[in-house]
Amino acid sequence: MAGTSVVPPNRGRRNTMVDDEKLVFETSRGVEPIMSFDQMGIKDDLLRGIYQHGFEKPSAIQQRAVRPIIEGRDVIAQAQSGTGKTSMIALTVCQIVDTSSREVQALILSPTRELAAQTEKQILAIGDFISIQAHACIGGKSVGEDIRKLENGVHVVSGTPGRVCDMIKRRTLRTRAIKLLILDESDEMLSRGFKDQIYDVYRYLPPELQVCLVSATLPNEILEMTSKFMTDPVRILVKRDELTLEGIKQFFVAVERENWKFDTLCDLYDTLTITQAVIFCNTKRKVDWLTEKMRENNFTVSAMHGDMPQKERDAIMEEFRSGVTRVLITTDVWARGLDVQQVSLVINYDLPNNRELYIHRIGRSGRFGRKGVAINFVKTDDIKILRDIEQYYTLGGHQGSHKKVKFSDGNDALCMSNLDNDVPKLHQSKTCVKEFETGQALGGHMRRHRLKYTLNLTEKERLWKQRQVVTKTESGFVFAAVGLQWLKAEGDKRHEVKSELVLAAKEWRLSLTFVMLQ
Repeated sequence: MAGTSVVPPNRGRRNTMVDDEKLVFETSRGVEPIMSFDQMGIKDDLLRGIYQHGFEKPSAIQQRAVRPIIEGRDVIAQAQSGTGKTSMIALTVCQIVDTSSREVQALILSPTRELAAQTEKQILAIGDFISIQAHACIGGKSVGEDIRKLENGVHVVSGTPGRVCDMIKRRTLRTRAIKLLILDESDEMLSRGFKDQIYDVYRYLPPELQVCLVSATLPNEILEMTSKFMTDPVRILVKRDELTLEGIKQFFVAVERENWKFDTLCDLYDTLTITQAVIFCNTKRKVDWLTEKMRENNFTVSAMHGDMPQKERDAIMEEFRSGVTRVLITTDVWARGLDVQQVSLVINYDLPNNRELYIHRIGRSGRFGRKGVAINFVKTDDIKILRDIEQYYTLGGHQGSHKKVKFSDGNDALCMSNLDNDVPKLHQSKTCVKEFETGQALGGHMRRHRLKYTLNLTEKERLWKQRQVVTKTESGFVFAAVGLQWLKAEGDKRHEVKSELVLAAKEWRLSLTFVMLQ
């Protein structure tokens, strides 16, 4: 068993896993968590790569799934987004591969090109000290380059089903030595869109094959399907009511009509650039339309969807990862598995078409235990979808639920509590006031009136009724928990409301200068 002596001094970036010890797993009998990488029976040189990459301790899913996989068992592994599933795949693949052979021994299939490429990079990084060779076999890239790499010999192929199947049929990707097949985001891989391609690949693989399924969501119909190609699999599943991502605060904005979404997004734009944000739309056409509309209004955004040339997609991904661009508008091509740790905000411009996608989308923020925020734009006819998501993940009443704050007259309004100090800080401190005609938070009116004058509370008196305050502070950003109702701005009443604002300002370290949206 490897000793602790391989742990190098603190080098490289630090990957502190999410504190997910309290997650409740439903596992096969005999699955016990292993609390450190040193106790997993991993090669010394691979341990060096793990620690060099910045990992300190295994996450909950790694504690339970690594040992069964490296022992050769079929495994169904489910865990929340951002808890180290991709690094678990990389670790186990590096452990089982015999690097003295130049044949492909492990095949990882992913639903998107970007996820397949990300997995390849993770394998190469963790396996740096064992000289592992991996190749991303994905559409949109040069077929000639794939052929050259495969003929030179690689140990691991991470790819998308279409290109992998093409390489197999060309007899460039030889499958005789493959002993492990991993389906990443397996619920998507076994859905109607990919199922035929997966079976097409599977029939070329050796009969004595180890199969592993990995995903954040695994519906019952997918679990029932596994009996066709898995042998007595070890199950490591998170209980469904644990799947709401604890580090991600989730909110909705009732916009009532589709054409109100854009103005609301524009008003939120300054907030989006806290670090990095992802905006999800349901269609490629909507992505193109929204991107053009934002740019017409002088907002800097980038966009990505499946119809774009691969070279352009790669360039956009590289810019977004490096922080050159800060706001990405995209379809669900970006919803699964992709890891950009600076993303702290996800906006569902359109609610997803199915409830499993909701978890995958919001999981793009709050990676590895960092704090994140998800905001959902909800039209009147979307209420049923949101209620379905709430019920399915039992959001109501515990952490991760949509938060509401009561106005003094009993109406509900959306609020967002300020984030912990580990959220990246804003460049400036100011408070914007927006006027809403409010009703119930879901389905009520949230019609904004643009205000073109500046308000100084210490000098001017205004009649305010049912205002919603949006604050941006140096410790985070907040849809403030102060509902203002000024019946008349005079005498003791004015002093009372001003005192309430001062208390809020002290709590959130706000500037008391109110700047109206232009």
